[in-house]
Amino acid sequence: MSAPTTRDASLLLDILGGLVPLHLVRLRDPAELDRVRREITAEAFGAGSPSENPQEYGLADTIAACGDRLTNPNSFRSKADRADRSRLLNAMATALALSAMSPGGVTWCGRHWCTGHAACLAAGAA
Repeated sequence: MSAPTTRDASLLLDILGGLVPLHLVRLRDPAELDRVRREITAEAFGAGSPSENPQEYGLADTIAACGDRLTNPNSFRSKADRADRSRLLNAMATALALSAMSPGGVTWCGRHWCTGHAACLAAGAA
């Protein structure tokens, strides 16, 4: 497996830069926000450990289970790997969008997302 490059990281940030605002719009719906908060872990799908079905993983489980798909050069070959990569990007974007909704927003790898920049400035000054 090859190590991720600066170009890979830049591309990931560009992709998330487009996905996170879309997820912020989606999370404006209170019912969707509540569903996603329960989905943070696999607990939303039942007690115990995540199932063998990756579509039933919570956000944290998806990121942990599929993280290598972003750096593995062979992750584009099979349909299952592409589906895992898609779930991973959506899980990352959702997690960042949830974090962006907190006071001060979130900064990850030098990129900042927030829902109210005045609150970010106030949080930074505190």
